[in-house]
Amino acid sequence: PQSVSHEFSPDDLPPFKAAADRLAGNGKLLGLILQFAETFRNSPAERKWVAAVGEALRPHRVAVEFRHRSWEAPNLAEWMAHVHMDLVSVGVPDVPTLFRRGLRVANRRVCARLHSEHAANW
Repeated sequence: PQSVSHEFSPDDLPPFKAAADRLAGNGKLLGLILQFAETFRNSPAERKWVAAVGEALRPHRVAVEFRHRSWEAPNLAEWMAHVHMDLVSVGVPDVPTLFRRGLRVANRRVCARLHSEHAANW
């Protein structure tokens, strides 16, 4: 929910996990994707939030889609593996502030989202 990925409210994590548990129990869930807004920058507080959300949603596989280029850190894949989360590869236009498009792998699992690559749409 947006309250988790954009508003950083822990209150919606338990019901979201319960819904994911139910879907998984019915064999209808491969994993979860958290898409953070472009305003969500790479900082200690934001990394702590990502890790906390991933922990709260275990045992489900969680992949993270970052939008801001500050997440283009050399150790990002290693950090994602450390927090047991996957990294989403996103098809986006070449906009200076956006996390760059391209294949990203953490934990030997590939998640891809294809968005518009036309800068005018962003």
